Amino acid sequence: MKAKFAGRWPITVSVLDIREDHIRSYLPASFAGSVLSELGFAWTPAAREATG
Repeated sequence: MKAKFAGRWPITVSVLDIREDHIRSYLPASFAGSVLSELGFAWTPAAREATG
């Protein structure tokens, strides 16, 4: 992916799960977050500093 996105890498990501009655934001320490981090994606400063 680094070759495909060249100068734009690493891409910053956020993982949201939008439901009818609420929104969940998954942090870098979650399973989805750990997979994306392992692949080399970057996280927003707010996501990196959040706990929960």
